[in-house]
Amino acid sequence: MIDRRRLMLSSAGLGLMAALPAVAQTPAPAMSGADARLDAMLTRWFEENVDLSPEYATNLGLDRGGRAALSGKLRQVGLADAEADRVRARARWAEIQTVSDEGLSDQAKVSLAVYRFTAEGAARAADIPYGGGIGPYVVTQRSGAYFSVP
Repeated sequence: MIDRRRLMLSSAGLGLMAALPAVAQTPAPAMSGADARLDAMLTRWFEENVDLSPEYATNLGLDRGGRAALSGKLRQVGLADAEADRVRARARWAEIQTVSDEGLSDQAKVSLAVYRFTAEGAARAADIPYGGGIGPYVVTQRSGAYFSVP
């Protein structure tokens, strides 16, 4: 026997499934030159982050193909690596400050604002030799590779 709740959920699910072909066939709008430049920069940052963090690659399922060597490895967390992260954060903040929102689509303007905020926070944190992320320690009872690696 079917109750009203199941009937409503099933009907809603069928309605969504019926709409999927229309959504799937809608092509993405072409990016403007400014949008494409911002997208290229943010994609490069993403690729660098994945390559620097084998755990991140594994979590995203990207440790295959060209990144197969990342499988089963851990991110380097020594003092030199932490300094390289700080240098990278400052460089990214400087780079994103050169990007103008002139000619960007509304969606790209939102992305730029979000990444500016994130990059500024990372650059400011880089000036404080405190540690990484939200704490000064590489491993705690609630953080570290043993806690987050699948």
